[in-house]
Amino acid sequence: MHRLSLVLFLGFLGSLAKATADSNFNLHFDQSYETYFSAQASTYQNTVLNPGNQYFQFPSEVGEIDFRPDWKFSFLKFHKLVMRPRYLLNSSRTRYTNPTSETNTARGKFELTDFFLEDQWADSLKTVVGLQVYQWGPAELINPSNPLFHFNNRQRGAFYKEKGQVLLRANLDWNKHWGQVFIFEPISNNEPEWVSRTNFVQKGLLKTEYRFDNPVNYMGLVVGREELQKSFFGEYLTVSPYEGFSLYTDARHTEGLIPYRPQGNIYAGYSLERNDAITSWYTLAVSGLRYEAVNYDLRLEYVYNEHGLNKEKFAQYLLTIQQLTPDLPNNLVAFAKPGLELLGQQYLYLSLRFPNLGKKEDMSLAFRIIGSVQDSSAVLQSDFDKNINDHLTAYLEAFTPSGAKETELNLFGQSFYMVGLKWNL
Repeated sequence: MHRLSLVLFLGFLGSLAKATADSNFNLHFDQSYETYFSAQASTYQNTVLNPGNQYFQFPSEVGEIDFRPDWKFSFLKFHKLVMRPRYLLNSSRTRYTNPTSETNTARGKFELTDFFLEDQWADSLKTVVGLQVYQWGPAELINPSNPLFHFNNRQRGAFYKEKGQVLLRANLDWNKHWGQVFIFEPISNNEPEWVSRTNFVQKGLLKTEYRFDNPVNYMGLVVGREELQKSFFGEYLTVSPYEGFSLYTDARHTEGLIPYRPQGNIYAGYSLERNDAITSWYTLAVSGLRYEAVNYDLRLEYVYNEHGLNKEKFAQYLLTIQQLTPDLPNNLVAFAKPGLELLGQQYLYLSLRFPNLGKKEDMSLAFRIIGSVQDSSAVLQSDFDKNINDHLTAYLEAFTPSGAKETELNLFGQSFYMVGLKWNL
């Protein structure tokens, strides 16, 4: 990352030096700041998967201060350097049972979440180089055709912030209908890899999109290489037969299996292993409908995850961290990050949002629920926010699971509650 920062900074200085010789040079600096204050509480059941919270050590209470500047330097109207540093101060308490104890930790972390140079070379050509978040796809829960950024069960939380990937991106619009995006990820962003015990590999893709005369209707095709140098192709489509209503789909097809899966071991139990010799194609797809009315926004989505575990494999997956074998430490690591967007194979997702509530239209309320068709477990996310004034917004958030004990979406009986404030300037 230090090399990337130096390259971008030197490139920016070089552009400035060239631009100052131009009589039309015009430098602008825009800045804004957001500070988030939050208090979070979580509860966990005592389960055989995490006895006494000794295995996974989930924090029970967390307090955070999250400071996020947003700086933009622009010159000659067509060139821009964007920097979004972040300082996160975190204090947490973790409780254990059998034996009963607790630990308290406090730490500060500084990082760059976005740092990129954007150049508009012509009306039809734009390049963006650096640490950036670039996403697409019509669905809300998950975007399969985008292999660069992965599903996170907290991604719709009010305070969640995705860290950018180091990307070289070129956007080319051939005409009002056709456009293409080339993306290459040359180096890591220094975050742990998405799949446990794997090293960073370079990734690349080409996305081609067609926009109909009505731009709310569009379709796209994506091809490239993702994690572990697996080939993939994907497609997405959105059709709006009438105003406010749309149907959409988004899918990715990967050659070979990326995730860890339970395999029988010499201890008469199971270990989590990857099999890179498999060359079959596997599909992750979502289809949905959306209805946008004046007072609410409704979505219903169905997710099919061929990479996922069926009932038999899921039961074996749980056994890998219940059996006391020499493989247990490695199984615990792989269990936490197996390389699966979702563990199971079929899901339903419902989202209902009510914006602009109240006489002043300064409140919003949202409910999102994801349910596993395979074992009937589910998680409900509830969000409420209110604008107190032009600079201050209050938030309430809750994640509550349901279903039988140790089912997929209720593995640890974990409930999460948060109250927070956002102050922006």
